[in-house]
Amino acid sequence: EHLLAMFVDEVSGIAEITTELLADALVRVIERVERLKRDAGLDTPSTLNLILSDGRQMIATRYVSAGQESNSLYFLSGGHFHCRAGQCSMDAGDDAVLIVSEPLNSTSAWQRVDNNHIVTVGPDRAIKTTPITINI
Repeated sequence: EHLLAMFVDEVSGIAEITTELLADALVRVIERVERLKRDAGLDTPSTLNLILSDGRQMIATRYVSAGQESNSLYFLSGGHFHCRAGQCSMDAGDDAVLIVSEPLNSTSAWQRVDNNHIVTVGPDRAIKTTPITINI
């Protein structure tokens, strides 16, 4: 809840919230966390797989402090995701994007998010991954 409060602080006052502005705000939250840790003399890595959505767009991070490997994160896009008779799959299409910590089935369509990257999903469900650059 502290991270969410920091995020709300970062986006308050922004008239038109775009996917890029959401992503920038979340990276600033991560910078604030790293700065607070540094100022307190803490060197424990921050592992931050975060997902936020306003119902139209979504952002997700796979982040860990420098020199570490973060927890995994994957995404899959397509149509309706369903499970039948113990088998889960996603139909063809462009209606949905799933972001998960581990693939939900064995298809090779899952895209692994690289360490210290942010995933953005726009209102049109366009997916983009970009490196997270922390400036502290």
